[in-house]
Amino acid sequence: MDSTRKLIRNFIFCFCFLCLFCVNKQIAKAQDTTWQNEYSVTDQDYDDTNHYLYIRRYTGNDSVVSVPSKAIKENVEYTTVIYFNVFENNENITKVTFASGCKAASMNNLFQGCTNLTSVTFNDLDTSLVGRNVTETVGSGNFRGTFFGCENLKTLDLSFIDATHATSMQAMLNGCTSLESVNLSGINTSNIKEMGSMFWGCDSLKSVDLSSFDTSNCEEMKYMFNRCSSLEKITFGQNFRAQKVKDFTAMFSGCTSLASVNLSTFDTSNATSFCNMFYSCHSLTSFDFSPLNTAKVNNMSGMFYDCTSLATVTIGNVDTANVTNVENMFRKCNSLKTLDLSNFNAANITNASYIFYETPNLTTIDSPKNLYTQIVFYANYKYYLDDNKDGAPDSDTTYTEMMASGTSHRYIGMTEDQAKESLPTSVSQSITLVHKKIKIAKGDQILISYKTDAKNVSWETSNKKIATVTQSGLLKGKAKGKCTITVTTDGGAKATCEVTVQSNPIKLKSVKASKKKLTLKRGKKYNCYTDFAIRPYNSSIKDISYRSSNKSIAKIAKHSSVIIPKKKGECEIIITVKDKLGTMRTCKLKVIVK
Repeated sequence: MDSTRKLIRNFIFCFCFLCLFCVNKQIAKAQDTTWQNEYSVTDQDYDDTNHYLYIRRYTGNDSVVSVPSKAIKENVEYTTVIYFNVFENNENITKVTFASGCKAASMNNLFQGCTNLTSVTFNDLDTSLVGRNVTETVGSGNFRGTFFGCENLKTLDLSFIDATHATSMQAMLNGCTSLESVNLSGINTSNIKEMGSMFWGCDSLKSVDLSSFDTSNCEEMKYMFNRCSSLEKITFGQNFRAQKVKDFTAMFSGCTSLASVNLSTFDTSNATSFCNMFYSCHSLTSFDFSPLNTAKVNNMSGMFYDCTSLATVTIGNVDTANVTNVENMFRKCNSLKTLDLSNFNAANITNASYIFYETPNLTTIDSPKNLYTQIVFYANYKYYLDDNKDGAPDSDTTYTEMMASGTSHRYIGMTEDQAKESLPTSVSQSITLVHKKIKIAKGDQILISYKTDAKNVSWETSNKKIATVTQSGLLKGKAKGKCTITVTTDGGAKATCEVTVQSNPIKLKSVKASKKKLTLKRGKKYNCYTDFAIRPYNSSIKDISYRSSNKSIAKIAKHSSVIIPKKKGECEIIITVKDKLGTMRTCKLKVIVK
């Protein structure tokens, strides 16, 4: 019996010793100096309230790194929490494994600059703390620049991410040039505000599925897919609406393999810029504006610049009343042969430079309506009017630029031989200039008035250094002196006027409304620019402003002469004209809204 008791006592002693040994070993491992040396752990990194240990920086030299999930300090267990740029610019690392149970409070720039990183095993890394203020010293984090510049990563499964509280994924995968596949399914993006540059430079990515993305709070998507040169397919889901995004600048720029993109889920009612949106999308063959709300868009410059395969653009009933900049919009669209811009409202366009530059095959163009800025043709053709739309020139008058006009006109480009076969026989015509002599101050410009039975006319000056004239008859004084302006009809009739350019401004005397009243329908915009007369006609005008006596009945569109009828009633539009000498004159237009 004594021997049995002794045996049992020894067994219990050995068992207890073994347990104590294991516990001490675990504690020793958790408090190993290697851990502190590799992860720069300090006492301030221990959160005694939540029992978290914040890992802020890896300083080791290993190429294969394991991130533990637990640490023990003074017999208290802490959960490790990744915070901010732990591995940033570490070019030694090739593989990282997170132990199961590890958390993250911020993944901002976590692997930025890890150029040799090829594999990350997350083991369901808990990211529910990202975007939350954990403590007073640990602020809210995000997913900004998480994998920025990880040029050797080929695959990523990010479906584990809990982004419920996060607000940014900006540049998250920027510069992942070898990335071939990424799983983003199931991520809650409903609070994400920034997605700009998210996939910038993912050269090897052929498809991306964003069908689970909710962009209801996203405000920024600039350069989102910029330079994704292999990207062939993007899948947007019903909740990818982007309704708060204002600037879509270069969103798909450089996606040279993207043949089509479905934007039917997009709500662009707050968009203001489509600048360079599809720049260098070499494989894009067609684009339809119909699904897009462009009511607030003011910038379409470079939108299709260098889309060398673009053959069809459908404008539809798109609202472009606020667009001011279309510079380079169709530049280098080599496959574009016909373009119908007849529904494109150009009333507020101020910059159309190079819109058709390096677009060599464009032979049929319907000009925008309300066009009052210069749009030049650049192809090696002679352009003629074809308002009959029968494929033949209406006259032998050629155009190097579109006429200023409230209505659309069709222009056709032809070689000289093609034109000879198609040109009509000229008919007798007449043209008379309202003013045979015109005085104009240096720097001023006025529209020359004329009467003719011809359909089309062309203009030229005898001395461009003294005064210039556009093909719409807009005269501009350049330097003191005299020159002759000649206008020629498409049938060959001519008229001339003598222009004298003087140095001193010409004083404004009066402004008078040319209509007693305007009757407008609610919601139907009206441009009142021609409904008042300035005396003398050649006054040196510095500024013309418009305001409404009652904006609730009718208001003036910003920086324009366009009246927007709001509700039934009467009000006045006060027009104020100021000349370069400081003289001010006003007149009033009575407006009745029905």
